[in-house]
Amino acid sequence: IRSKELDLEQFTMQDHLSQEMGPLAALAVGLLRFDVGDYSAAIEHFTSALESAPTSPGIADRLILYRCRAAAYFSAALYDAAIRDDTEILRLQPDDLLALANRGFAYLSKHQYEFASADFEAVLRARPDWSDIYLAQGMTVLLSGRQRVGMDLIDEALSAAFSKNDL
Repeated sequence: IRSKELDLEQFTMQDHLSQEMGPLAALAVGLLRFDVGDYSAAIEHFTSALESAPTSPGIADRLILYRCRAAAYFSAALYDAAIRDDTEILRLQPDDLLALANRGFAYLSKHQYEFASADFEAVLRARPDWSDIYLAQGMTVLLSGRQRVGMDLIDEALSAAFSKNDL
């Protein structure tokens, strides 16, 4: 009886591993395609990984897959799709500042300055030391027509970056 229990346990582990390998392989190929600038193929592989990934956390964590696909969408200038994936990351993990910042950059790329500004402000409330986001917020405000406020934010970003030796 003990042998059958071990066999069942091993089968369960092997089954779980084989389910994970599908999304993991698709993720690996997607990353390779992304690395060479083939964003449409990367998107296809990340989408395949998402479709075959289990909903529970594991090797092919859905947040990672959404983040990779959002980056590929953004790199392919498919900003609406990038915004959707970043929004899904935020639905799954509301305090994900990287997804919030990335969504802000996608909004900025679409010239949707109010949405970009709102995302950047939320990031800066949680991480006031993130000088790149201060700079992005300054550019967003500047492009939206509020030159004085935008220049002040850019000055603040540069001062913070100099003080941390980020430049």
